[in-house]
Amino acid sequence: MAFANAAGSAIALVLSASAAQAQETRLPGIVVDGATLSRPVARSAQPAVDPQAAPSAPAEVEDAASADTIGVPLPQVGSAVLGVTGEQLRERQVRTAAEALQSLPGVHVSTNSTPASVTEVRIRGGENNHTLVLIDGVPANDPTSGAYDFSDLSVVDIERIEVIRGAESVIYGSGAVGGVINIVTRSGRGPARVTIATEVGGFGARDLALGASGGSERVWASLAYNARYTDGFNIAPVGSERDKSRLETFAFRGGVQVMPGLVIDGSLRLSRKAGDRDGFDGAPGTLATAVDDGSRFTGNVLLGSIRARWETFGGALVHEFRTTYNETKTTDTDLL
Repeated sequence: MAFANAAGSAIALVLSASAAQAQETRLPGIVVDGATLSRPVARSAQPAVDPQAAPSAPAEVEDAASADTIGVPLPQVGSAVLGVTGEQLRERQVRTAAEALQSLPGVHVSTNSTPASVTEVRIRGGENNHTLVLIDGVPANDPTSGAYDFSDLSVVDIERIEVIRGAESVIYGSGAVGGVINIVTRSGRGPARVTIATEVGGFGARDLALGASGGSERVWASLAYNARYTDGFNIAPVGSERDKSRLETFAFRGGVQVMPGLVIDGSLRLSRKAGDRDGFDGAPGTLATAVDDGSRFTGNVLLGSIRARWETFGGALVHEFRTTYNETKTTDTDLL
């Protein structure tokens, strides 16, 4: 049997309904742009002005990281759209994307057992494979099952998470019957910076995060590495075996402006995890019970993309070429 996986214990993020509503108010910039969500950008075109008036300054870009995107302002989107920034997640010490999503209305998160086990997200009652997951524009769902395991997605390099609740199959295909979760990582634009963070906690948890980013509007790049280990805990009523797990994530994102209007960028993300799990057994006619055994699972997910975007006629005509890659390998060894 095949599974994907994730890791790490974390502090749950609890937001009230009013707080979630406040997030919608604070993030009016979310837009729908092709197959992804992003912040809007003011185009260079200027509104009509009185010829006798002094010339006005060019429109400013709201978010330099999205300077090559266009889209529809949130008030004009006919869907329920929610968003949360990476800064908000880190302020609340949220460790995984699953913990961030469970605070949003209409989104249900379930974990099979230990933190490293399969973690599923359902939107408005749909199944896990009814939700399309995009990471930097790359469809991350398992090509075989159509589902995505959120247990291996940390928030170390996440810039923002955007959620469209409700069927979006017309735009995104049959995998978006329940909704769309779009995850945008740091682009690298901005002053050069290096980050190092380490943590230890209960159940033998150890966490190490390394990051480096920087660049201008011409060239930019971001690198991130995150390793998380835990000794786990025992869920079986008999026995004392702890179910250990580990997760390692490497991420790269960068780009270059070849000439005015032409941008080439790309991303690469590799997640590797492994963990122990219990088996389940029971007498005929009774509920299955967790039993200590040597069963294990592994999961490797490789996502990549390259995009070329060329704007002509002042952005009125946009040509875009994108190629994406998704390789998901999972194994499960059942020794019971």
